[in-house]
Amino acid sequence: MMRHDDDSSDDGEADGSARPRVGKVRFDIGRLTLPGYSVAERSRFTAALQLALEKVVQEGDRTAWSRAEPRSIARLDAGQLRHGASPEEAAVHVAGRVGGVMAGNRGGPSRV
Repeated sequence: MMRHDDDSSDDGEADGSARPRVGKVRFDIGRLTLPGYSVAERSRFTAALQLALEKVVQEGDRTAWSRAEPRSIARLDAGQLRHGASPEEAAVHVAGRVGGVMAGNRGGPSRV
């Protein structure tokens, strides 16, 4: 589930334009299945997923994120990874899929 606390405002960009600032966005992940990962790999995946989700929000459509309503994704089809992908590569891939689902629902970001 993604939750947003509305404290958005305008930030000045380098070119003088203003973009809405994204407030706090919180992802609550109820269950995450990582078959075949060791404890260390799960830890690497989790840390990389947090960073990748932050990047999805930062680089996405700020207006859409600033207007986001709480929503749930009951199940995410993460698609296929290349054979031998690292936990970090898998996390970036999953974050991109989350962004794609959110974009389909409300015009937000689509890729990491």
